[in-house]
Amino acid sequence: RAVVHGQLGEAETAGLGHVTRSVALANTLVIEHVCLPENIQFITDGTPQVARIIREAGYQQTERPSDLAAAVAEQLQRWDQLPPAAFILDSMTHWHREEILPLLHRKGTVSINLIDDPANPSAPGDIVVNPLPRLTGAPSPGSATYLLGKDFFILHPDFLNVPRKPRTEGAATKAFAFFGGADGNHFSPIFLDAVAALPGLQWTQW
Repeated sequence: RAVVHGQLGEAETAGLGHVTRSVALANTLVIEHVCLPENIQFITDGTPQVARIIREAGYQQTERPSDLAAAVAEQLQRWDQLPPAAFILDSMTHWHREEILPLLHRKGTVSINLIDDPANPSAPGDIVVNPLPRLTGAPSPGSATYLLGKDFFILHPDFLNVPRKPRTEGAATKAFAFFGGADGNHFSPIFLDAVAALPGLQWTQW
């Protein structure tokens, strides 16, 4: 049965981090023999950049109606014919919307809700993944299983091939750090505090 990735956010304005993460998760499911590539279906808002990333990754995709309620109704109708084993929602804007609840609470389909929120809110779904650093403890009692903190970052499988031992050849003279979504979660100060704690570091301000 299909694994459906719901890319229901406004990707054109929110950046491409969410679809990149969903593709990385899909790749891992294929590598770990959880499902076949042809059994993974992406639902997107039709943004050309998003469509290109999914197409180049080799997955099927369906463009949803612009109205969220209509998109959910259309998907439920499809699921009546071929119910998916899992529904994975990765959206910046729709993860807590009432219209999306029928997809997240459908009996017989495991729902996974991927969010990025430093407030660690309660969220609908069977499994809620909030991989921001320093998060601990489920926000409130409920039926969802919460996977919180940096241990649940979803990375491309190629990262597994990166040597885990620190490199010692010479001294680093430059560094680059990037945080998606214009750093809406304010990771920059956390990163700078960590780097500032390194001994012998000299700052260049510009």
